[in-house]
Amino acid sequence: MINKICKTCNVTFLPGIGAKGIYCSKVCQYKTQSTIAKNIAAHKQQIAMIEYEKNPKNCRQCGIRLNFKKRRNIFCSLSCSAIHSNSHRESVITSEYIKSQRARAIAKPSGWAKSRLGRAANKNSKEIRVCHTCNTFFEVYKSNPRLSCSTPCVRTGGAREGSGRAKTGYYNGIYCGSTYELAFLIWHLDHNRDIKRSKEKFSYVFENKSRTYYPDFEVDRVIYEIKGRLSQVDYAKIATCNAVIVCGDDMKPYITYVSKTYNVPKDKLWLLYDKKISKICVHCRNSFQPKTKKGIYCSRSCSLKANRMLDPRRAKR
Repeated sequence: MINKICKTCNVTFLPGIGAKGIYCSKVCQYKTQSTIAKNIAAHKQQIAMIEYEKNPKNCRQCGIRLNFKKRRNIFCSLSCSAIHSNSHRESVITSEYIKSQRARAIAKPSGWAKSRLGRAANKNSKEIRVCHTCNTFFEVYKSNPRLSCSTPCVRTGGAREGSGRAKTGYYNGIYCGSTYELAFLIWHLDHNRDIKRSKEKFSYVFENKSRTYYPDFEVDRVIYEIKGRLSQVDYAKIATCNAVIVCGDDMKPYITYVSKTYNVPKDKLWLLYDKKISKICVHCRNSFQPKTKKGIYCSRSCSLKANRMLDPRRAKR
């Protein structure tokens, strides 16, 4: 092989097998090729500038001559473009026209404005409801979600119906928050003891927070609290009213008595609850047995659909 001289750096090198021997490396090849390409592009641009100068373009609005870089534009600036567009727009939007359009929108609203007027109409209209506590009739605005006639009826004491995970229900019209409470109640009723649901409330402090305690039962004017297991907050509750606590093994005699007397398995004492009164679902109009007295929907699905109908803004959620 014969040594050759690089065309880019003038270095003597030995070309490889099959190589032309023009460049010593790819770096030198790329440098030369890029320089040639730039020169060709500059030459073409120079020819295009000469041709453009023979017949240059002017701004359609102000008539200023456009340079070679803006040869594809119609206007010299955005300002000229806006002025030209607005000058050809029909001037029909007058103050009287705007007033007429607003009056038309108020007379026949649509979309969000329509739903807003519908809610305003319902807000000023009233309806008669039945109190869930004392079953008395009271008048209230449709937009008001209140279900009780007065403040005393909002909470009558004791556990909130259906608030826990245990099997809840009524026995002889007395609410039981668990099967432990049910066994305790049945034993005292069968032994002719004066037992009723406690309606008193006591205030106590736990972890630097003031709270309210509603006991379970009153037996011969003595307060009883039924628990499956105790926690620290239970001791703070009991100390406020000197309640008698029945917990753990203390419940075994009551459960055994009810199971043998009524021939019911110990884990199915909830079968002794009063049969629930069937209601009609407010949304789908199907019959169902509510978990609590306040239940008006047969399922969460019906509750969600009914709330969407009352508030159209939730429809697309």
